[in-house]
Amino acid sequence: MAAPQPDLAFLALQRELTFNLATFRAQGRSPLQDERPLADLLQLPKRGIFRSLKKYTQRRPRAWAYDELANPLGVGNRTHATRAKRRRIWLQPRLFPHGLVLVHTLGWGGNGLAALFRHPGQNGGPTQYLVAKIVLRPSQAAQTVLRHESSLHHRYRGALHIVQKKQFPPRLPPGPPPNDVLLLEHLRHGDLHKVLSPPGPLARWNHTSGRPGGGSGMVHWDIDPQNIMVGGNDGPPGDDHTPFPILKLGDLGLAVQMTPGVMNSKWTIWEARTRSKSEYLTPEQFTEEWDWVEEDPRDCDPPAKTAGKYSHLTNLYQFALVMANAITATYTQCPPIHSQMDIIDRNNPGQSLRVWTYGGYLLERRYRHVDILLRRLVAQCLCDQPAHRPNLDDLKRTIETRLAHHNWAGADAAVAVQGWTANVLGHPPGPPMQPVPPYWVDTPQRTPLPP
Repeated sequence: MAAPQPDLAFLALQRELTFNLATFRAQGRSPLQDERPLADLLQLPKRGIFRSLKKYTQRRPRAWAYDELANPLGVGNRTHATRAKRRRIWLQPRLFPHGLVLVHTLGWGGNGLAALFRHPGQNGGPTQYLVAKIVLRPSQAAQTVLRHESSLHHRYRGALHIVQKKQFPPRLPPGPPPNDVLLLEHLRHGDLHKVLSPPGPLARWNHTSGRPGGGSGMVHWDIDPQNIMVGGNDGPPGDDHTPFPILKLGDLGLAVQMTPGVMNSKWTIWEARTRSKSEYLTPEQFTEEWDWVEEDPRDCDPPAKTAGKYSHLTNLYQFALVMANAITATYTQCPPIHSQMDIIDRNNPGQSLRVWTYGGYLLERRYRHVDILLRRLVAQCLCDQPAHRPNLDDLKRTIETRLAHHNWAGADAAVAVQGWTANVLGHPPGPPMQPVPPYWVDTPQRTPLPP
C-alpha cells in the first residue's frame, strides 16, 4: 500500500511559521527577506519528543536594558495615510444625517480607522462624543471582521471592563443606520499606552482589579496598552476602582470564542500562531515545542503542555505583559527570555514547584520599589505552561485579599492616588519624539456635508 502523500501546502505553512518564530525567539524580530529561503531546509517534525525549556545561555549585558515607553509618534503610519484620508472623507456624509460631526481622527492601522464624532445631544441633552470605526480597505472579508467585532461588543454589553457599543442617534430623514460603521463609547483619557508613557506611573494593586477577558472562553489575541482604554472613576455603585480610573478592553476584531468547533482544523491552530503583535505573542504561539508537532498539537503523545493550548489563560499572559509594562515603564522584553521561579504547587499546597517563566526579570532588584508580591504574581502569570499560571478564582482571591489588607498609606493613600491620577490624566501627553507630518492628523470638519 502506497504511503500517504504529504500535504505540501500545509508543510510550507509549518516551515514558514517554524522558521519565523524561531527567529523571533532568538532575536526578537522577523526574518529578513534573504533569510526566508532557509525555511525550506527545515525537517519537520523533529524526531523524539520535546522535553523542556533549557537554561538561557545567550550572553547579555549585566544591566539588561529595554526601550522606555514613548509617546506615540502620530495617529497612524505614512503607508496608509492617503487611504485613511479617503476613508475619512467617505465616512463624514454617512454619519452627518445622524447629526454626527467629525472632530478629528483618532488613529488608523493596516486594517481599520477610528474617528471621534460629536453629537449635539438629543432633546436638549448634553453634547455626546462617540467613536466611529470602519475598515480601511473595504472588502467582504474586512466587513465580516467588523461585523464579528460588533457582535462581540453586543455580547458583552454592560460589561464594566469592555468598551461599549453605542446606538446611532435618530436619522434625518428617517432611515436605517449604516451597517458598515461600528459606533463605540469615547473614553476621554485615551489608551493606556499614553498613560504609561513618560512620566510613567508606578504599578499598583489597583491596576489588577477587575481585569476583563475572564472565563468566558474568549481569546482576544490583541491585548496591549494601545487596546486598553482609560475611562473615568464613574463606576457602578459600590465599585472599588475609585480613585483609580476604570480600564476597558477594546479592539475585539481578532477575538475568538473558543467553542469546540472553532479550532477544528490543523490550519486554524497553526495560523493562530501569528494572530498577535510580535511583542505580545504568547508561549502558546511561539514555544519551541511546536517543532515536535506533526500536525495537530492536540494529537501529540505525550500531550503538548504549551503549544496550541489557547484559552482564557492566553489572555492572562497578555494582560501580564501589560502589567510588566506598567512595572518597568519599558516596552515588552523582546525576545522573551525564560528563567525559573518557584510557585506553590496547586496539587500539593504545602510544596513548591520550580517552573519556567518569561517574567523573571520583574523580580530583579531594580524594580524593588514595586511590591514584590505583585511582581511575583505577574511573573507567575507569565509562566511558559498555561497550567502553571494562576487560575482565575485564585487570582481574584489573591488580588482581593491584597487590596483588603494592603497598607494604604504614603504613596498608596487615597489622596496620593487621586493626586497621581490628576497629574497623569489631567494633562495632555508630552510632545512626540519626532515632529508629526501634518497630514497624519485630520482637521475638524468645518462645514456640514449634505446627506
